[in-house]
Amino acid sequence: MRLVLTNATLIDCLNPNPIPQASVSIEEGRIVEVTDGHRSPDISDSQVIDLDGAYLLPGLWDVHIHPEYVTHPVLTVAQQTARFGRNLIQGMTQAGVLGVRCGGAANFMDVAWRDVFASGQPEGPRVFACGNFLTTTGGHFLTSGHARECDGPYGFVQAIREQIKNAVDHVKLNLSGGVMGPFWDRHTHSFFLQEELEAAFAMAHQRGYKVMAHATNPDAVKAAVRLGARSVEHGYIMDEECVQLLREGDTWYVPTLAITHLTPSQATSDREKRWVEQR
Repeated sequence: MRLVLTNATLIDCLNPNPIPQASVSIEEGRIVEVTDGHRSPDISDSQVIDLDGAYLLPGLWDVHIHPEYVTHPVLTVAQQTARFGRNLIQGMTQAGVLGVRCGGAANFMDVAWRDVFASGQPEGPRVFACGNFLTTTGGHFLTSGHARECDGPYGFVQAIREQIKNAVDHVKLNLSGGVMGPFWDRHTHSFFLQEELEAAFAMAHQRGYKVMAHATNPDAVKAAVRLGARSVEHGYIMDEECVQLLREGDTWYVPTLAITHLTPSQATSDREKRWVEQR
């Protein structure tokens, strides 16, 4: 049966202003018609819900998530996987986030829940899965439980092939460190050798898989963009050349909107120092 939502204040993400007295018609889970207050929808044989002016907008996307970390040593893989799905349902779907891109998940939990949600029961977000994120030995965020450590060009090639075999949607590479780890895993550190970078990107491109690149310093960002990453994640420190490369290329920038752990001693540019003082 068709569902018609009437008398909505619609944010359609196309028009700059909300559309009053709008109606949205849905059939088999798909939007089939959107009308404004100047035209009435077809409500014959339909379930009609009057929203009484409430705001209505499309489902939101979160393009970088880690909904479960392996924090309890006695949890089994089954228990971790169940918690992962619960977090996706409660933390995402119930908050209006209907599409997510995973940035790392142990045991391919994101692949499993992607397929479960795609079946329609239970209802959950549309999941784009990457399985493990790939980094080097002594690389980024090894305590998360989601990392796979690789070394040498063929170490990365093998790992990417195994990711593909386990039905991931994209490949996540952690090119550099972060802001929360030990002293050898900092956002200023780059981990890959040039030949490792080239082999990893070449393997992903050859098989038609997009690369989600964790890159937190200028060298890592430039390498990711030049080698054709689909997205650069975080980009905590970027110079003008980074920005120009992003503007000229096809790589998306996924920022971290608040560098919550940036300390005064880590801030090197005037802009970062001002931010730390203002925070």
